[in-house]
This record gives sequence, C-alpha cells and structure tokens, in this order.
Amino acid sequence: MLRMLAVVLLALAVCSPVLAGGAAAPKMRMTDVSPATIQGSGFAPREIIRLVLVAGGKSQAHRLLTTPAGKFSTAWKTVTVDLCASWQIKATGSKGSHAQLHSRPHPCPPPPPIE
Repeated sequence: MLRMLAVVLLALAVCSPVLAGGAAAPKMRMTDVSPATIQGSGFAPREIIRLVLVAGGKSQAHRLLTTPAGKFSTAWKTVTVDLCASWQIKATGSKGSHAQLHSRPHPCPPPPPIE
C-alpha cells in the first residue's frame, strides 16, 4: 500500500507541470464595434483586469472582475471603433495575466468622388 501511494505521488509530481502548462493563454476578441464590445478568456479566475482602449486618439480604461472561469465581457457604451483606423486594447490582470488586441492593417475603400 505504501509503495502504491509513493507511485501515485511520483506520477502527480511528474505530470503536474505538464497539466499546469496546458492552461489557455489569455486572449480577447472584439464582438461589436458600436458600442465597442470586448470578450476575454483564459485569464485567472476572479482576476481584476484593467482594460485600456486606445482609438481615435483617445484612451479609455475599464476595470472589471473575471468570472470563476477566467472570462469577461464589457462594452464602452460611448465608443465606436472605426475599423479603417488604428485601435488597440491592452488587458493587464492583477494576477499576472496579459493580453493585447489591435487593428490589422487592411485597405478601406476610398470615399466616393464629390460631384
């Protein structure tokens, strides 16, 4: 019995770093541009997150608490993100989580000619 316990403890000691490393990395995605709405996952459970949105030359911050599953959803009710312009969102967690989301360069159609 003592031998079996030692084997189980050794197996747990060997496997725990592998199991701990399998956690999802923090990530975010924009789900709407008007108002600017962000969802995040992979953060620590019940972690205080500071989100900073930089768009249109302005910076706005939010603080929120993640769910027990490490997720969140928030909206900047007065902010509309222009997909043709540059924007960036940074998340910094109180337990060390970090994530960043930013615009990708893509061509926007030119405005129609004025006649």
